[in-house]
Amino acid sequence: MSAPDMNRSPLVGERQRIAARVRSFNSRVNERSGRDLFKAIAVGIGLIVIMTVSLVFDKRWFVLVGTAFVLALVLELSTAMRGVGLYVPRIPSALVPIAVVPLGYFYGPSWQWAGLLLGLLLVSAWRLAANWFDASLRTRRGIGLDISSSAFVQLYLTFLGSFTVLLAAQPRGELWVLTFGAVVVCVDTGAYVFGMRFGRTPLTPRISPSKTWEGIIGGGITAMVVAVIACTFVCSRSLTPWSSSSPSRNRREKAGGD
Repeated sequence: MSAPDMNRSPLVGERQRIAARVRSFNSRVNERSGRDLFKAIAVGIGLIVIMTVSLVFDKRWFVLVGTAFVLALVLELSTAMRGVGLYVPRIPSALVPIAVVPLGYFYGPSWQWAGLLLGLLLVSAWRLAANWFDASLRTRRGIGLDISSSAFVQLYLTFLGSFTVLLAAQPRGELWVLTFGAVVVCVDTGAYVFGMRFGRTPLTPRISPSKTWEGIIGGGITAMVVAVIACTFVCSRSLTPWSSSSPSRNRREKAGGD
């Protein structure tokens, strides 16, 4: 064996040992957290970058980002519910956030509410009409459960998610949205760190055995600290997010004043 090969062998062995330690550590972390941590971090960083860029350069781009994000969540939850035997119609469920989120930004909360109510009627009517076209659904006794599950998807994701773009529509609303995003990230990060370090008491062993009460408490404390700091030093205390109305109303008031 030549001298370069002899020098290279210890380096190769050391690299293999380091790689084995990294894989072992990653496996323990994934097992404890119940997910692929590195992929979750990469996805989170990507979403933060996209959200920040869209808010800083032109908030109208954030409407597209917010709509796409809410739409993806609605489809994911609808599909998961169908997987456990609940018939949540995906086509009308997807149409509702596509309409409600932009309405909230461009026309304000009144149109947001109107769009949501019409969306709830749409998904309910779609589910009722499905009985006429799908014979297998006629034998189901859970039509009320299907409709309530479809409504839950819209109230939980579309309705709450649309408030993010409604917040962004306000003057300097991008600061409040970024603060909101930071708080959400800190909830998850704090829960993970405190759960890994101090987690002893399972929160819901049957549903998510990796979640602990210590992690939930730690995530809540972390989020509150970050929220207070951000609202004090980033967001102006004299500016509340709901101090003005939608952009369309601002334009009408300005035109009337002129």
